[in-house]
Amino acid sequence: MQKIFRPRLLTLVCASVLPFTVWADDARTYAIGEWNADCPANTRTEWPGMCQAWLDGMKQNGWSTSTYLGSQVRAGAFMDPAKVTGGRDNTADGADAVDATLFCGHGGYSSTRGFFAYFQNQENGNCRAYPDQMLYGPNAGGKLRFLHFSACNSIRWEHRNLWKSAAEGGVHVITGFHGLMYIGWMFNDGYRRVASQGYSQKGVAKAWVDNTYDPGSWYTGNNKVCPVSLAFGDAEYSAAYTLDEGYYHRWPTMKPNYMTSYYVSKCEPNGAPALP
Repeated sequence: MQKIFRPRLLTLVCASVLPFTVWADDARTYAIGEWNADCPANTRTEWPGMCQAWLDGMKQNGWSTSTYLGSQVRAGAFMDPAKVTGGRDNTADGADAVDATLFCGHGGYSSTRGFFAYFQNQENGNCRAYPDQMLYGPNAGGKLRFLHFSACNSIRWEHRNLWKSAAEGGVHVITGFHGLMYIGWMFNDGYRRVASQGYSQKGVAKAWVDNTYDPGSWYTGNNKVCPVSLAFGDAEYSAAYTLDEGYYHRWPTMKPNYMTSYYVSKCEPNGAPALP
C-alpha cells in the first residue's frame, strides 16, 4: 500500500581569519508549489518560499546558489544512473552536482520502499523517486554532502534504514521529517536559520532538527512537527561526529558503515507514531 501525504497549509487554519568562502561550494533547491494532471496533488504555493529562505541563507554564507521550480523539477534529477536507466543526478542539473541540496515538495511512502519524492510532471513515466533509486556523494560520481527534504514522511523512523543504500556514494548527512510537516511563510525563518546556524554555530544535522521542529502551534493545528537527521560514517564514533559537521567543514568522505540519527525524543506528529 502506498500513500501520498499532502502537508496541510494552515496559514489561515578570533584574530582575523580567512573567509570560509575560499571553497567553491554550491547549494541548490528544487521546489514545487503546484501539480497537474500528469502527477496530481494539492497546491502548496508557499513551499518555494521556504526553499528560497534556506537558499538565501546559503548565499549569505558565500555559496553559489541555483534553483529549479515547478516543471523544471523532474524525478531523473534525483535518480542515479547506476540504479535507474535515465537517472541523471550527476549531470549539471542533478541533485548530486552540488554540495547541498534541498527538495521542497510532496512526499509519500511505501510500506516496502519507504519514502518517495513526488514531482509535478512525469519523466520516463515516473512521478516519484525512491531511496533505492538514489546514490549520492563523491564515490558515486557526484559531490553532494548534505541532502535535505522538506517533505512529509521523508524520514519515517521505521523506514530510516532504507536511506543507507542512497548514502553508499558518500553523502554525509540526510535530513527530513517523520510523519507530516506543514507549509507556510511562518516557517521561512526556520529554514533560513538552518543555513546560518548550520554554517558556523552547530552541525547541519542538529541545525535542521533544532530549527524545523515545532512543538505544536496554531499554524500546525497544534500538531507537532518532527524532523529527523541521519549522519553516516565508517565507524560508530565517526557517524556520531558527523552530526556536528557544518556546511563550511571539509570533512573527508567515509564509507557509510554506520548511521546515526538526531531527533526530538517522544515527538509525535500527525500521521505517524511517536519517535523513540
